[in-house]
Amino acid sequence: MTVVLPPTTPLDYHRIVSPTLQIPTDTQKPIPVGLLACQRNPLLRELVSQVISCTVSQSQPLSAAEKRARKGKEQTPKVALIEVILHDTVLFPEGGGQPHDIGVFTTSDGELWDVVDVKRHGGHAVHYVPAKGNDVDDALKSFVIGSNIGIALGDKGLQRRLDHMSVHTSQHLLSAVIESQLKLPTLSWSLTAYPTPSYVEVPRAMTVEEISSVQEECNRYVFEGRQIHVEVEELVLEPVTTAEASRSSERVQQVVDDRRKTTKRVDDLENELAAAIAHELAAGARTILHRHRVDDTGNAIGFLSSIATAYATAADPAKPYLLVLSSSPDEKKVKQVGDAVKAKLNAKGGGKGTKWSGKFTGVWKNSREGGIMEDVLAGISVE
Repeated sequence: MTVVLPPTTPLDYHRIVSPTLQIPTDTQKPIPVGLLACQRNPLLRELVSQVISCTVSQSQPLSAAEKRARKGKEQTPKVALIEVILHDTVLFPEGGGQPHDIGVFTTSDGELWDVVDVKRHGGHAVHYVPAKGNDVDDALKSFVIGSNIGIALGDKGLQRRLDHMSVHTSQHLLSAVIESQLKLPTLSWSLTAYPTPSYVEVPRAMTVEEISSVQEECNRYVFEGRQIHVEVEELVLEPVTTAEASRSSERVQQVVDDRRKTTKRVDDLENELAAAIAHELAAGARTILHRHRVDDTGNAIGFLSSIATAYATAADPAKPYLLVLSSSPDEKKVKQVGDAVKAKLNAKGGGKGTKWSGKFTGVWKNSREGGIMEDVLAGISVE
């Protein structure tokens, strides 16, 4: 008979390398992020801990982008949340590029409470718990300071955690192999919750042979079963004089002002570029025209919207047009193009009525993805 034992975390996985840094044992104080149970033992699924504080969560003001995104949409009922800080936790707070965990609290009366988010505030893990029936008073009574509660990942939480930490470790390995083999540094990376794909951004497109070689090397390291560990050390604060502190604040303000000016200048240049692109497209429009750009912009959809707006002004009103972002009054054609793009390019997107927008993640080649776009547009009947 074969017995399969559950995986365990090596005893020396989490290493404190500072001689003066210790895990707090006073249960009336929260253990800081970096020393939490979920970081000391990532395979730990549950534990019992003490409530340090419990408060009503205050909604943060929406950013300008969030306000624009919500404009005209039906607003969902607001769910009242409470913020709970514990002495220790098995739920990972969002940070370091890794999304937060989800889990379940069990209070002393045996009642179950969902944990929908975990964030870092002031170096502490803060758990966000929906108040049942939006009754925050009743929720606050359930989390009495000093009382013991059970914290568990649950099946969904465990599946999410295993996915996140596996992809996170894989990204570090992938970036290291790409840089050592091809001298390509990682410019940015994104670890998102399933099913949204994660990615690593490098300075140039990689060939099929390079991708195959990197994949083979990464798998070789994985099959070796190398043991990994993390090291934690305390932050050393260096004193500064009053004069230095004053100059530092001035420099920070200067950086903020320069960034604001740069952002405005980029917006102005993108608007000018959008108008030029729109006139070029309108002047050279055929029966079917496809144009692919790889501009590295922080607001790609806004840039495309500017092009569409300028195109509508520059185009001949006597001629019919079909655009991927904004099209002729035929909603059926827009949906047909959007569905084909999502199916054949594995893109994400959607729209309503005569508008559709989407996002493609990966390496775009005109000989491949560009050809697919041409085929999609060629398959649309032009009246």
